[in-house]
Amino acid sequence: IDGFLNPKVSWQEALQRYFRTRAKDDYSWSRPNRRYPFYMPSLDSQKIGDVAIAIDCSGSISTDVVRQFVAEIEDIRSSVKPPQVIVMPFDTRVRHPVVVGPDEPINFTVPHGGGTAFDDPVRVLDEMGIQPELLIYLTDLDSSVFPVEPMYPVLWVTTQKTRAPFGEVIEMH
Repeated sequence: IDGFLNPKVSWQEALQRYFRTRAKDDYSWSRPNRRYPFYMPSLDSQKIGDVAIAIDCSGSISTDVVRQFVAEIEDIRSSVKPPQVIVMPFDTRVRHPVVVGPDEPINFTVPHGGGTAFDDPVRVLDEMGIQPELLIYLTDLDSSVFPVEPMYPVLWVTTQKTRAPFGEVIEMH
């Protein structure tokens, strides 16, 4: 019964589902097919935009979990292939955000300790002038400081089963 009431979905599957609904190679009637003088369906491909990833490095997150978060970033890059990934390690504030392209190595400093405030990654994206396709928080959701819901989707990948005030929450297992 617990399996029906609380189904387990891997966060990677949920992420793939999210991007499959937005990046389709499908036919569209919105643009004319150039080979014909009249409207015929043409293949329409929507590309995935930049992805922002906020890594919770607060005191409630163990070093092993931070390592797992970093490994998950590489999985996101290889499976989704966004043009840019904005990596933002944070506790009460973002520390040394890094913007990397699809073929660049990710090198960043992982701070560790302190409390957690989820509002700073959104503020940093605003200051950088970046509106990502998706903001992913890798976290335990152990905080009461949340931002105002941004205009872009938010996915909370959490090590604990809990709720967030907006976005989709997926338990990491």
